[in-house]
Amino acid sequence: MAFRGTAGRSVPSGEEPQAPWVLAAVVTAAVAVWVAVDCLRLLYAIGEYESRIVAVNHDYADVLPAYTVYEVLGYDVPFGRAVLVVVAVAVAAMVGWLHRARSNARRLGVRLTGPFGVWLACVLVTAMLNEVVWWYDAKVFDNEGPWDTRNAAYPLWAAETVMVMVTATVTARLVRVTTAAQQEKGDELSGASLLSGIDSRSP
Repeated sequence: MAFRGTAGRSVPSGEEPQAPWVLAAVVTAAVAVWVAVDCLRLLYAIGEYESRIVAVNHDYADVLPAYTVYEVLGYDVPFGRAVLVVVAVAVAAMVGWLHRARSNARRLGVRLTGPFGVWLACVLVTAMLNEVVWWYDAKVFDNEGPWDTRNAAYPLWAAETVMVMVTATVTARLVRVTTAAQQEKGDELSGASLLSGIDSRSP
């Protein structure tokens, strides 16, 4: 089986662009793990803050689920390193997927489809919020400055986690929609080429 390439030439079956489903699955799994780890990090951070308040005021924690997560997991859990590893895997898979998708798009003679603009905006906003959280934790939270309050910390941490969820969702949708579109286009061209070959052999 073969299909017509962008220049109208017949492409052998072994050279047909394959939709990058494996890379798409790796990207989707990686961003799902990213969301899970980041949610745990949020609960852990809030639980640690609640623990500080309990230790000072000898009172009960206001956010009991987060406090429980902190107490169960223990102290000094390296969530930062875990997030870096997961994000590194997701970025590597995404770069590989983009390379394969662009290569397929050129060979199929189509443009990449999907919400690339929305995806890029989400990535930039998430990166910016991560930088703000890092600055807050390093300059304010660890030094108990004037902004070291729950009214500042909890909304900031929650906003970062929400953006991680949004970015992960948009990333998974982008990968799925684009890969499915390329699969459909490849199948369409392969079928058209096969029918063309049958017609040419007909008496």
